[in-house]
Amino acid sequence: MRLTLEACQHYGLQEYSCKHSRKDFKQSQLVACLVFKQEVGKRYRETIEFLELMPCVSKAIGLNKTPHYTTLQKALARFTAKRLEEIIEYVALLAVYGNTVNFKSVWKAQDASFDGSGYFLTNASYYYQQRIKKKVKAKHFLHSVIGVLTQFLLVFCTKQKRGPASDTTAFVPLLNRQPFPLQNALADKGFDSEENLRCAYEKNFQPLIPVREGKSTPSRTKLRKRMLKRFNTDLRIKELYGKRALNETVFSVVKRVYNSTLHGKTVSMQKKELQTRYLAYNIRRAIQLLSSILRTFLQSSSR
Repeated sequence: MRLTLEACQHYGLQEYSCKHSRKDFKQSQLVACLVFKQEVGKRYRETIEFLELMPCVSKAIGLNKTPHYTTLQKALARFTAKRLEEIIEYVALLAVYGNTVNFKSVWKAQDASFDGSGYFLTNASYYYQQRIKKKVKAKHFLHSVIGVLTQFLLVFCTKQKRGPASDTTAFVPLLNRQPFPLQNALADKGFDSEENLRCAYEKNFQPLIPVREGKSTPSRTKLRKRMLKRFNTDLRIKELYGKRALNETVFSVVKRVYNSTLHGKTVSMQKKELQTRYLAYNIRRAIQLLSSILRTFLQSSSR
């Protein structure tokens, strides 16, 4: 929670939502509480009960009093999806570049993997719903496409929409707003399209997207032909493309640690809830990276 608070303050998050605010809680403190909610895996009421039972946690982020559970819910509703997305990106920037985060001239290009997955909107299993003969809506889940830095396993961009949805249409918007200089953009066959390849080349990225084959594939175009030839002739590409599976690792960790079910009542709240989940994952991953660096330093100094 302390790292979340410092990241939001370093990012430049406005202290209060407006000039007429009661100034009971800073926005960075509310973001830290929302991350804490994802860590304990509880609803709003139970999260506040946990905060009351653990005064050391409240003290760590400077809370003079415990917020009401509706304060957290309304804070999440007030935050825009764009602002939460920027905080996720900034935490990834801090974890990768540290003190040089404001000096783009020294940024090193990274390899990124893109993939999509679905999140349930109910705790009831699909098999159980079939057994009780409940009508299951075709679009009753949230589809999320994320970009992951393969070297650090950090989420740096996300895009959510009601599923089922195609991964192909999410690739260009993610590339347009990515904050990192990318070297290779890895994705599976679900992202195969001429437009996606063209966008990657225009931004000086090297796309690695296998070309779909079969009767239902799109017509062979110039860039897709070049990509197919590259996969067939370049022997090193298979080893590089193998890093794309690391995206599945991130989805697995997020769903196992923070649950695969969303509890928001509206699509907007479901998207924001999932973004706080990715933010909590990034904070957890940043701490793991920092601890590993510190451990390596201590081992080398002891020798």
